[in-house]
Amino acid sequence: MSETERDILSTPAIIKQTLARILERGDLLASLLDGKPVVFLGCGSSYCIGAAAASYFEQVRGVPAEAVFASEYLPRPGWTH
Repeated sequence: MSETERDILSTPAIIKQTLARILERGDLLASLLDGKPVVFLGCGSSYCIGAAAASYFEQVRGVPAEAVFASEYLPRPGWTH
């Protein structure tokens, strides 16, 4: 099996793990952020995971979040990254 195939097949488990961590630790993170927007960076499959995490984080924690391709990221004042 190629590295790409392993990466693709691991994506559902990684998304579940990421979403579980948001549930476990999201209150603490949201309190540290003090309502500031969050950006999730990634490329390829990690961008897809970041997009899912950003959407879920925003829905569950009420903190603005967005996924951005790492190559497209521009630091924004007030955003946590």
